[in-house]
Amino acid sequence: MKLLFDIEDVEDFCWRAGQMGLAVAPIHEADGYLFSNAKNPSGNSIQVSGRAFRHES
Repeated sequence: MKLLFDIEDVEDFCWRAGQMGLAVAPIHEADGYLFSNAKNPSGNSIQVSGRAFRHES
């Protein structure tokens, strides 16, 4: 199971999470939005994604 969180500013969230000690994977871009994967301290997979906030042309 992977928990997914919709985040408007993925880059800022990942930077802040890293400052608090969460090891986040590199940020990826897909179809006009950014996302990144990580594991929480318990080892559960999580993903932060800006897909819900993407701007379609």
